Amino acid sequence: MCEVTQGLTLLIGCGYGRPSSFFPPKESADWWVEFVSAPDLQALAWIPGESPLILWKLINHHRYLANHDVSIANASGLLNLYGWWVDSGYLMLHPEIEFPGSPIHIAIPTDCLADIRRKVRQGWDLHALPYPDGTFIRVQRKSADSYFPGEAHKPQYAAIDSVQAGRLLGAWKGEKYIWWLLAENEKSELSRDLVYRTWDAMANWLERAVPVFERVCQGLTGDAVLIVLDFSNAHHGQEEPVQESILRSSILVTSNQETKTIQLILHDPFFAGFRTPKNVAERTLLSALTEGVLELAEKSADENKIDSLIREIVPDDDARYLHFFEAVHFREYIQNYDQPHKLFVDDADVARSKLGLGWLVRSKADGDRFTTAADSVKFLNSVVDAIWRRMRTHLCNLDRVDFVKKALWHLEGVEADKIRWQRTMRAVLALR
Repeated sequence: MCEVTQGLTLLIGCGYGRPSSFFPPKESADWWVEFVSAPDLQALAWIPGESPLILWKLINHHRYLANHDVSIANASGLLNLYGWWVDSGYLMLHPEIEFPGSPIHIAIPTDCLADIRRKVRQGWDLHALPYPDGTFIRVQRKSADSYFPGEAHKPQYAAIDSVQAGRLLGAWKGEKYIWWLLAENEKSELSRDLVYRTWDAMANWLERAVPVFERVCQGLTGDAVLIVLDFSNAHHGQEEPVQESILRSSILVTSNQETKTIQLILHDPFFAGFRTPKNVAERTLLSALTEGVLELAEKSADENKIDSLIREIVPDDDARYLHFFEAVHFREYIQNYDQPHKLFVDDADVARSKLGLGWLVRSKADGDRFTTAADSVKFLNSVVDAIWRRMRTHLCNLDRVDFVKKALWHLEGVEADKIRWQRTMRAVLALR
């Protein structure tokens, strides 16, 4: 398959100390040089959902316009250009501006970067929260982007320094208390992936559990509570399904008033609960947590009260974050070896492809207006034909045998991904 390689060097100015000057390296057709300030680069790196590829697309788009006599006066740096690019629907030009045409000179506002910086800062919400021992820990929002509206700004945080040290520590910021969640697995033989998924499931359940806990437990003192998931005594992740009563006995709950800590010690065969069709494992774990919270607040932790609170937290048996499926079919065995890399056409690609599209089949002397539906249809059909001719020249460079092999190679992976979404759809809807 024919591939085109394009390189990019970023010259980063830190803006500290005495002024300095330098001669940038020379560019070539396949290697560009671009200047960006350190604060702008940091903001670009923290934009949710973006990747280094979007920076290359921005620079490529800007240079493409410059090569077609479009000059853009930008006094506030690369981040400001990115902000203008986003505000213009990734076109950089107003749709009414004829392109390509006579030389175009535009001056963009100098404050396009302000909204980008605000979204980055508010999205990740980098700050410090109090820990039960009186210290403060740096945190950032666990995710600044979400498929679901309203979820991007929920008060769910991850401890930055703890993650870098190899510890899973997160927090949910309630109305009254900070609820910390720590995973301890130093002596466990469980996979790191399973430990993370269990910790992540409990971290997500705090969104529904914390309002219930804070309403019921008015007697808690201090600013923060620590919940510890101790995996040290759990060694087997693939257990045979067991009864729900056995799952409850495989969790030991302890609470400490002095340290404001609730510890949930998991024993085998707790993870067998994730293999059952009903959500018994997460419900059992939440029941144990509820018992610990009631004990910490010196409230009665009888079974009826715990069950009543759990019915508020867990809406039904479909609501779950973690589920084990037994591999039965070939696709379920091959999926770990056949995971196609997803590359989607984004808004920047769509906008870039529109530039000058109409003039591929129409002379500028004929104008840019149509008077009849028949003329419009004829024009659109001609544009599609022109696009196909342009694509065909690139498709001729493909190694067809290699292309077909890669398509067939990823077929099973795509089908396995489809099955996975079908299995999890009910849980995703039930949780929301």
